[in-house]
Amino acid sequence: MQAPPTLRLCSPQHKTTWDPALSSLYFDALTSMVNEGVSFEGKVALVTGCSKGSIGIKIVAALLTGGATVVATTSSFARSSTLDYFRTVFEENGSKGSSLTVLPFNQASRQDCRSLVDWIYNVKALDLDIVVPFAAISENGRDIGNIDDRSELAHRLMLTNLTRLLGHVKAAKGA
Repeated sequence: MQAPPTLRLCSPQHKTTWDPALSSLYFDALTSMVNEGVSFEGKVALVTGCSKGSIGIKIVAALLTGGATVVATTSSFARSSTLDYFRTVFEENGSKGSSLTVLPFNQASRQDCRSLVDWIYNVKALDLDIVVPFAAISENGRDIGNIDDRSELAHRLMLTNLTRLLGHVKAAKGA
Protein backbone atom coordinates (compact mmCIF):
# COMPACT_ATOMS: atom_id res chain seq x y z
CA MET A 1 0.00 0.00 0.00
CA GLN A 2 1.26 3.41 -0.94
CA ALA A 3 2.05 5.88 1.87
CA PRO A 4 -0.29 8.88 2.06
CA PRO A 5 0.99 12.06 0.43
CA THR A 6 2.76 14.62 2.56
CA LEU A 7 1.30 18.10 2.62
CA ARG A 8 3.90 20.64 1.65
CA LEU A 9 3.23 24.25 2.55
CA CYS A 10 5.24 26.98 0.89
CA SER A 11 5.49 30.58 1.97
CA PRO A 12 4.88 33.26 -0.70
CA GLN A 13 8.60 33.88 -1.11
CA HIS A 14 9.28 30.23 -1.98
CA LYS A 15 8.46 28.89 -5.39
CA THR A 16 6.22 25.85 -5.57
CA THR A 17 7.78 22.88 -7.31
CA TRP A 18 5.87 20.29 -9.28
CA ASP A 19 5.77 16.93 -7.56
CA PRO A 20 5.17 14.14 -10.12
CA ALA A 21 4.17 11.57 -7.48
CA LEU A 22 1.57 13.84 -5.83
CA SER A 23 0.27 14.97 -9.23
CA SER A 24 -0.09 11.37 -10.32
CA LEU A 25 -1.94 10.49 -7.11
CA TYR A 26 -4.28 13.46 -7.61
CA PHE A 27 -5.01 12.66 -11.26
CA ASP A 28 -5.54 8.97 -10.46
CA ALA A 29 -8.17 9.98 -7.88
CA LEU A 30 -9.89 12.28 -10.40
CA THR A 31 -9.85 9.55 -13.06
CA SER A 32 -11.34 7.07 -10.60
CA MET A 33 -14.14 9.52 -9.75
CA VAL A 34 -14.91 10.07 -13.44
CA ASN A 35 -14.85 6.37 -14.35
CA GLU A 36 -16.40 4.83 -11.24
CA GLY A 37 -18.37 7.70 -9.75
CA VAL A 38 -18.46 8.73 -6.14
CA SER A 39 -20.47 6.70 -3.68
CA PHE A 40 -21.74 7.66 -0.25
CA GLU A 41 -23.76 4.46 0.01
CA GLY A 42 -24.18 3.47 3.64
CA LYS A 43 -22.83 6.82 4.88
CA VAL A 44 -24.76 9.08 7.24
CA ALA A 45 -24.18 12.81 6.98
CA LEU A 46 -25.22 15.83 9.01
CA VAL A 47 -25.19 19.15 7.13
CA THR A 48 -26.09 22.24 9.14
CA GLY A 49 -27.02 25.65 7.78
CA CYS A 50 -28.90 24.52 4.69
CA SER A 51 -31.10 26.95 2.82
CA LYS A 52 -32.00 27.85 -0.72
CA GLY A 53 -28.85 28.97 -2.56
CA SER A 54 -26.44 27.96 0.21
CA ILE A 55 -23.25 25.96 -0.18
CA GLY A 56 -24.74 23.51 2.32
CA ILE A 57 -27.63 22.64 0.01
CA LYS A 58 -25.17 21.86 -2.81
CA ILE A 59 -23.38 19.45 -0.50
CA VAL A 60 -26.72 17.87 0.47
CA ALA A 61 -27.48 17.38 -3.24
CA ALA A 62 -24.10 15.73 -3.87
CA LEU A 63 -24.47 13.42 -0.85
CA LEU A 64 -27.97 12.39 -1.99
CA THR A 65 -26.70 11.72 -5.51
CA GLY A 66 -24.06 9.44 -3.98
CA GLY A 67 -26.66 7.48 -1.97
CA ALA A 68 -26.14 8.91 1.54
CA THR A 69 -28.57 9.21 4.40
CA VAL A 70 -28.62 12.96 5.03
CA VAL A 71 -29.85 14.94 8.01
CA ALA A 72 -30.05 18.58 6.91
CA THR A 73 -30.76 21.42 9.29
CA THR A 74 -32.07 24.88 8.62
CA SER A 75 -32.78 27.86 10.83
CA SER A 76 -35.41 29.19 8.41
CA PHE A 77 -38.09 26.55 8.81
CA ALA A 78 -41.33 27.87 7.36
CA ARG A 79 -42.98 24.46 7.19
CA SER A 80 -44.64 24.39 3.76
CA SER A 81 -42.11 26.39 1.75
CA THR A 82 -39.09 24.77 3.43
CA LEU A 83 -40.37 21.24 2.99
CA ASP A 84 -41.43 21.92 -0.62
CA TYR A 85 -37.93 23.20 -1.40
CA PHE A 86 -36.17 20.24 0.23
CA ARG A 87 -38.62 17.81 -1.42
CA THR A 88 -37.55 19.25 -4.79
CA VAL A 89 -33.87 18.88 -3.85
CA PHE A 90 -34.49 15.22 -2.99
CA GLU A 91 -36.55 14.54 -6.13
CA GLU A 92 -33.82 16.03 -8.33
CA ASN A 93 -30.83 14.45 -6.55
CA GLY A 94 -31.95 11.44 -4.53
CA SER A 95 -30.62 8.10 -5.69
CA LYS A 96 -30.92 4.46 -4.67
CA GLY A 97 -30.49 4.13 -0.92
CA SER A 98 -30.47 7.85 -0.19
CA SER A 99 -32.75 9.55 2.30
CA LEU A 100 -33.21 13.13 3.49
CA THR A 101 -34.49 14.36 6.83
CA VAL A 102 -34.89 18.11 7.34
CA LEU A 103 -34.95 19.57 10.84
CA PRO A 104 -35.20 23.06 12.31
CA PHE A 105 -32.02 23.85 14.19
CA ASN A 106 -30.52 26.85 15.95
CA GLN A 107 -26.81 26.17 16.29
CA ALA A 108 -26.51 29.13 18.67
CA SER A 109 -28.63 27.15 21.14
CA ARG A 110 -26.83 24.82 23.53
CA GLN A 111 -30.04 22.81 23.92
CA ASP A 112 -30.51 22.42 20.15
CA CYS A 113 -26.94 21.09 19.77
CA ARG A 114 -27.55 18.39 22.37
CA SER A 115 -31.08 17.60 21.17
CA LEU A 116 -30.00 17.23 17.54
CA VAL A 117 -27.27 14.72 18.35
CA ASP A 118 -29.53 12.87 20.80
CA TRP A 119 -32.22 12.63 18.11
CA ILE A 120 -29.77 11.32 15.50
CA TYR A 121 -28.19 8.71 17.76
CA ASN A 122 -31.00 7.74 20.15
CA VAL A 123 -34.25 8.27 18.24
CA LYS A 124 -33.15 7.48 14.68
CA ALA A 125 -30.33 5.12 15.78
CA LEU A 126 -27.96 6.54 13.16
CA ASP A 127 -24.18 6.90 13.44
CA LEU A 128 -22.71 9.95 11.72
CA ASP A 129 -19.86 9.41 9.27
CA ILE A 130 -19.80 12.96 7.93
CA VAL A 131 -20.47 16.32 9.62
CA VAL A 132 -20.52 19.42 7.43
CA PRO A 133 -21.21 22.51 9.56
CA PHE A 134 -22.38 25.47 7.49
CA ALA A 135 -24.59 27.23 10.03
CA ALA A 136 -23.38 30.83 10.19
CA ILE A 137 -24.33 34.44 10.76
CA SER A 138 -22.85 37.13 8.55
CA GLU A 139 -20.29 39.40 10.17
CA ASN A 140 -20.04 41.80 7.24
CA GLY A 141 -19.13 45.35 8.24
CA ARG A 142 -17.84 44.42 11.69
CA ASP A 143 -14.22 44.54 12.69
CA ILE A 144 -12.32 43.66 15.82
CA GLY A 145 -12.90 47.16 17.22
CA ASN A 146 -16.67 46.94 16.82
CA ILE A 147 -17.84 43.68 18.37
CA ASP A 148 -21.50 43.87 19.32
CA ASP A 149 -24.27 41.49 20.45
CA ARG A 150 -24.67 40.09 16.93
CA SER A 151 -20.93 39.39 16.81
CA GLU A 152 -21.12 37.50 20.08
CA LEU A 153 -24.04 35.44 18.79
CA ALA A 154 -22.17 34.69 15.55
CA HIS A 155 -19.09 33.53 17.45
CA ARG A 156 -21.16 31.36 19.78
CA LEU A 157 -22.86 29.78 16.77
CA MET A 158 -19.78 29.33 14.57
CA LEU A 159 -17.15 28.55 17.20
CA THR A 160 -18.37 27.63 20.67
CA ASN A 161 -21.45 25.67 19.70
CA LEU A 162 -19.81 24.07 16.69
CA THR A 163 -17.22 22.69 19.08
CA ARG A 164 -20.04 21.71 21.46
CA LEU A 165 -21.92 19.97 18.62
CA LEU A 166 -18.83 17.99 17.62
CA GLY A 167 -18.22 17.12 21.28
CA HIS A 168 -21.75 15.69 21.51
CA VAL A 169 -21.13 13.65 18.35
CA LYS A 170 -17.86 12.33 19.81
CA ALA A 171 -19.59 11.37 23.07
CA ALA A 172 -22.46 9.67 21.20
CA LYS A 173 -20.03 7.72 19.02
CA GLY A 174 -18.12 6.64 22.14
CA ALA A 175 -21.31 5.44 23.78
